[in-house]
Amino acid sequence: MPIRSFILALLLFALTQNNLFSQGFNGGISVGLAATQVDGDGHGGFDKAGPIVGVWTSRKFSRNISGSLEVRYIQKGSYAKNQLDGITVGYYRMRLHYTELPITVIYNLNDKINFSGGIGVAYLWKATEEDVYGPFPEEDIAQFRNYEVSGRIGIDYLLTSKLSVCLNFSYSVLPIRPHSGNISYRLDTGQFNNVMEITLKYQLGN
Repeated sequence: MPIRSFILALLLFALTQNNLFSQGFNGGISVGLAATQVDGDGHGGFDKAGPIVGVWTSRKFSRNISGSLEVRYIQKGSYAKNQLDGITVGYYRMRLHYTELPITVIYNLNDKINFSGGIGVAYLWKATEEDVYGPFPEEDIAQFRNYEVSGRIGIDYLLTSKLSVCLNFSYSVLPIRPHSGNISYRLDTGQFNNVMEITLKYQLGN
């Protein structure tokens, strides 16, 4: 269901892009890579890589301010290796598949550099965990929340009039799942997605 919805969104974007552009909107496609970790899972480091692919649209509100809405697939999660004397003897991998809608306000510093900030609202449609012994049984996987709200900041650098490279950082506002037994300590209330992204954005149309 989520995959079909995402493909439908891409098709609708392609069919309506000319009408959007005629109303003062810009739009295009984005592809990239996310380096992710899950704070609170007992592992550290941005060792999990995940793909990003989506479509976006934006509109200018003033000389320096514009807004952007994106629909995209992003894979988050975590990865850790267990090593003994430099030899890998085990691993842990968490994969979280999201359809995400980043909503951002963009400040145009000059002809090349933009700063952005906003929120991301995401729907989790698949979650898996595995180790060296194989995938965890579904009944052994603690329940993830099926949504995520994150705060995000970023910077874009225009390579050409249509192509830009974007660096973004995002962090969950609410836990993506509680600790086992719903145990919390002060501000440590569960697990949180911690994500660094690099994407290429290409503008379609004029």
